[in-house]
Amino acid sequence: MLTFGQVGDNFSDGDFTNNPTWVGDVSEFEVNSTFQLHLNAPATTNESYLSLPLSLAATSEWVFTVAMDFNPSGSNLFQFHLISDSSNLESEHNGYFVQVGGTDDEVSLYRKDGATHTLIIDGIDERLDLDPVNVRVKVIRSSTGDWQLYSTLDTDTFDFHEGSTTDATYVGLGNCGLLCDYTSTRSTLFQFDDFGYNSPPMITELEVLDANTLVVIFNESLETSSAALASNYTVDSGIGVASSATLTSTNSVELSFATAFSLATLYSLTVSNVSDTLGNAISTETGAFEYLNYGVAGLRDIVINEIMADPSPAVGMPEIEFVEIYNTSSNYFDLSGAEFGDQSTTGSVPAGNNIAPDSYIILCDDSDTASFSAFGKVIGLPTFPGLNNAGDELSLFVGGVLVDRVTYTESWYAETSKSDGGYTLEQINPTSPCSGANNWIASDDASGGTPGQENSVYDTTPDTSPPTILDYNLSASSIELMFSKTMDSASLATATYTIDNGITVSGISVAPLTFNGVTLSFTAPVDSSLLYTLTINSGVTDCIGNELGTDTVTFGIGASPLPFDLIINELYPDPDETSAIPAAEYVEIYNRSEKLILLDGLILTDGSSDAYVSGVVLKPNSYAIICDDGFESQFESYGIVATVGSMPSLNNAGDAVSLRLGESNIDVVNYSNLWYRDDEKDAGGYSLERIDPNNLCGLSENWAASNNDDGGTPGSENSIYSESTLTSPVLSGVLFQSLNEVILLFDRKMDSLSLTQVNVLGGSQVYSSQSVYKNGTGLMLSADIPFSRGQLYTFQLDAVDDCAGLSALDLTIEQYLHDSADIVINELLSNPIESGSDFVELFNQSSYEINLQNWSLG
Repeated sequence: MLTFGQVGDNFSDGDFTNNPTWVGDVSEFEVNSTFQLHLNAPATTNESYLSLPLSLAATSEWVFTVAMDFNPSGSNLFQFHLISDSSNLESEHNGYFVQVGGTDDEVSLYRKDGATHTLIIDGIDERLDLDPVNVRVKVIRSSTGDWQLYSTLDTDTFDFHEGSTTDATYVGLGNCGLLCDYTSTRSTLFQFDDFGYNSPPMITELEVLDANTLVVIFNESLETSSAALASNYTVDSGIGVASSATLTSTNSVELSFATAFSLATLYSLTVSNVSDTLGNAISTETGAFEYLNYGVAGLRDIVINEIMADPSPAVGMPEIEFVEIYNTSSNYFDLSGAEFGDQSTTGSVPAGNNIAPDSYIILCDDSDTASFSAFGKVIGLPTFPGLNNAGDELSLFVGGVLVDRVTYTESWYAETSKSDGGYTLEQINPTSPCSGANNWIASDDASGGTPGQENSVYDTTPDTSPPTILDYNLSASSIELMFSKTMDSASLATATYTIDNGITVSGISVAPLTFNGVTLSFTAPVDSSLLYTLTINSGVTDCIGNELGTDTVTFGIGASPLPFDLIINELYPDPDETSAIPAAEYVEIYNRSEKLILLDGLILTDGSSDAYVSGVVLKPNSYAIICDDGFESQFESYGIVATVGSMPSLNNAGDAVSLRLGESNIDVVNYSNLWYRDDEKDAGGYSLERIDPNNLCGLSENWAASNNDDGGTPGSENSIYSESTLTSPVLSGVLFQSLNEVILLFDRKMDSLSLTQVNVLGGSQVYSSQSVYKNGTGLMLSADIPFSRGQLYTFQLDAVDDCAGLSALDLTIEQYLHDSADIVINELLSNPIESGSDFVELFNQSSYEINLQNWSLG
């Protein structure tokens, strides 16, 4: 009980408006869950205060603790007004105050004369250059105005003397209180506790060291003889009076008891007659404690048991990320300083937290604890990692030891509807030592999760399923295999691994701690163009003993493609919703080589926009569907999908589409809607398919509309596939562009370089230049002497190659250059009967075939 002239409050009653009654900005403060006075003001730049009436004694002592969850500054600081002539601490009053923080990061004492502040004890600069700050302050004033200022940080064993001074300007003023000065981002980051004025010491913490030893920590320095008197300390439930009491610091006492504490029993310590240094004595003070005999946590003694990675849209849970942990053992564990995080962010459990046997705790951000309090025990972490929706690696360390690690992926939900959000991932059997992908699944609870209680999918049926290989990571000199379970490390280390194509395993390294992977080193680098098969012989087991059996993994890095290693094999320029295939443009490519091909860096272009392919390795004689990334899910069932960020638009009427790697063309197709060869199919809903994938230089004759009823064959052999006999190129026609220009046409695409180097023979003509026509489908010649009409010309090429390198020698073609009277209008109909049509009949009077291409009738 406090007597007249004594004031104290540790807020343990959860109320600051009664006993004692604080006044001021009461709506901006609260008592938090750890029974501290907490500033909870709106996010604006402001100041907030609370004050108490004070009957000043001749000799005075003030003690208090303040915590700030930031590094203080001139704009964010704390003041405790020791004496004030006004209860409104924001007014221009008179008195004295302690400032905690400020520009110099110090604890200092000021006299306040209205609007003027005078520094009378200048504390040590930079003492509070900390983030966060937690400091206990004590101020003593004698009857003659002698002041002493002390501060104690968490790292201090004894009170630190900041300084002393003499000032008796104000004596009998009757108020005291606290004032927080803050910016908008700091309006909820102040805590105040353990205040006393000329009050007896208060218990702030009880710490059980072992079954017979208890440490009592008080809010202020103690008078030595009363603090060290064992008879002043008694524990109930048959423990009795302390056998010894030792003052271990100015405000802490270590007590020994002859009778041992019982495990997990709640005891009450009663302290009487212990005084502070001014003689203020405790009448009766009690505190509760429990002896838990903490164990040392090992692997999977505490497990990550439930994960809410994607809380939106909410089903029935708070729309907030959380993780549930579960104690699978029969021991208590101290979680103080335990670390939980992913590979980028780690948060620490605040001191004073533990986990009981067979119990659950919800971990979340410390700002979200109220949202989960109804579900069970909650611990808020000052830093909580963001849980990635698609997957993440989560780890829990207790006492510096890894006790559990979970590397989840979106596939663990096993239900697409639940992986879209609102459902947790729950562990099926938390006591299984081999937890992995097969031991997790989406929650079956109607609310979306079961935080703080047994999982909805809980099942301890012994696991008899074999482990599987989930994935692998490959480099030129090693391969890392990842398994679905925790494996028996010895079986991984001693297994026989064989690889074909001349690769030998030179080293084996098992993933430490989790034992869910193994890395195999090679004696020589792998050939990027080859496909390898790794065989794991029998004997590899999970940690329970379930055997993997003989298993194989096919792997390879993939080589960069050369021209025509990959070809454009199918195009879908004109999608139609009525067709069975997805209504999205796509280009199918085909690996016609014997190499493993890496598509990274491949460019699909129509000349106006480029799309970059990445992340796909294509086996020999296999297909990949290139589409916009928004349609990936629609094509997945058809085969390998290589998505691009922005698919070039395939023009319905025709377009030039190229596959490039850097500046090198891998394949080029210049299609038109005439290639469908079907008036109904060129209206949309059918793809264009290549007939013979090994006819690399063919033109329209090697393409046609798909014959598949679905409209196309993305990811599989074309419906019109047919092998053709490859023949040497031939000259297919001659076009006279003018009397000085002629074009020699080929039956396919030719090698452009060979066209520029070919010798043109025949006749007496001399050609001043020759150039490639339309992507190698022709050779344009310019004649020095004009051609004469009515003459037959012979063109002869000595040697030329098609685009695939197939050669032809001594190609010859004749073409008559028509005269003006060779072609005449011979008949016309201008007034047909009923359904008839107008027509004009032309007659060739010459003895030669005349090509009418590019002629017009007007």
